[in-house]
Amino acid sequence: MTTFARFSEHQEAGRLLDAALREGPAHAYLFHGPPGVGKREVARTFARSLLGTEREFHADLYELDALGEMIRIDAIRELRRDLHMRPFEADRRVYLIFGAHSMNEEAADALLKDLEEPPAYAVIVLVALRRVAVMHIAMICCDLTAGGWFDAAPSADGMTGCGGRRSKK
Repeated sequence: MTTFARFSEHQEAGRLLDAALREGPAHAYLFHGPPGVGKREVARTFARSLLGTEREFHADLYELDALGEMIRIDAIRELRRDLHMRPFEADRRVYLIFGAHSMNEEAADALLKDLEEPPAYAVIVLVALRRVAVMHIAMICCDLTAGGWFDAAPSADGMTGCGGRRSKK
């Protein structure tokens, strides 16, 4: 049984994420879809699997959610400071950005630099309601797949993986 078998409504996403766990993850992912389809739970399951833990809280897991109606640049600046800290307990650090569609323009622009050139130990997961809302970020992230390191086409279930180089353990 695979890690994502319990998410039967997201079979294609589960297959792609199981492959990422086996072969090594890309540096960034985008999960998008309407509210209530399980994006948050799948993202947390993926993060815990990458970190090799069942714990809900982990020193190498960073979760960011919108404060109010949007994610502002100050929250992204704080994430960026944390992003450049080496892992504490695991081989990598995982960053879950819930409500990525609600980043204001300044916040999105600040995050682009780290999506283009992330530390080798970092995996960033953007979770959004609408792909269109984060398309300028996703294009940077997904354009890097041209190198052939990780190819995950958008799936019918609304979960998408994208990334360039694989993270090093």
